[in-house]
Amino acid sequence: MTNTFSVILKNDLRSNSLQYDISIKRLRERLINKLFRIDSILEQPNALAVISAVSQNIVKIIAQEELLSETIIETILNQYLTQINGFTDFLANCHISWKHTPNTIFRKARIYLHKIHKIAPVFDYKRARFNLRSLQTFFNRLMIWPHIGTQLALTIYITDLNSTLQKSKLKPGNIRALTHCSAYAFYQNKNILIDEGVLNINE
Repeated sequence: MTNTFSVILKNDLRSNSLQYDISIKRLRERLINKLFRIDSILEQPNALAVISAVSQNIVKIIAQEELLSETIIETILNQYLTQINGFTDFLANCHISWKHTPNTIFRKARIYLHKIHKIAPVFDYKRARFNLRSLQTFFNRLMIWPHIGTQLALTIYITDLNSTLQKSKLKPGNIRALTHCSAYAFYQNKNILIDEGVLNINE
């Protein structure tokens, strides 16, 4: 695949054409961001298995909004889903030891957060780092320690919730899929945040 797509968009009103050179990286980020906000990438609502291919209906919707070829969109998103499946398989099978100092624990979690952001840049990484440290401090005060996937899922969820850059929010199921966090763990710990006044009940 080349570094840029040359996309020709016809303007019927002016009887001419406009040519856009769209960088693959920016296009990929935009498509992933849109997918995460308009449709679920989970095979089943409460499961963690990620679909292997995006639906044709979603491809058509995105193609109409982006004025891009359905083939381009389908290719980029399906390659992305393959990458997600590989990463979530790793999270599901890796063993992470937490017998370290708080700063070391934060650095470990931050590495995974950065990796997730590289795969799916759908949230503000700088803000998420701050939220991750705050969340770990909060859970440490309560003397509970959720699995790393749960910590990362809640970090991304809170970061996106407080962002003013996007009107539509990331679907919680997609965040869970990205971090390999079960629905039970996500909502159990989210309820703790609600009970402690960190989140509102309707957030």
